[in-house]
Amino acid sequence: MLRLFLKAKDIYPFTLGANIGTCITALIAALGVVGVNSGFALQIALVHLIYNVLGVTLIYGVPLLRNIPLNLSYQLSVIAAERKMYGAAYIGGLFFIMPLGIIFTTM
Repeated sequence: MLRLFLKAKDIYPFTLGANIGTCITALIAALGVVGVNSGFALQIALVHLIYNVLGVTLIYGVPLLRNIPLNLSYQLSVIAAERKMYGAAYIGGLFFIMPLGIIFTTM
């Protein structure tokens, strides 16, 4: 039977792979940096890549941890579907309040 939609479980490995792919893009961009900061750019890009590869290996490689992000995203989607204000508060808190809080606490 043809399914016209994908579930989060189906695209989970692709999402993790895309996360590593963006690190490769950052690494390529760091290779293009010239000047005194070129070493720092490459170092930051490599740390970013290693951090994400280790994160994917840990979360996806350990079967007990593999389903935690999927279960949390499902629970959040159920809550957001039932109460729209919770979904809006989550987005607002994650993308506006938390970054502004970090900016103001580090000034």
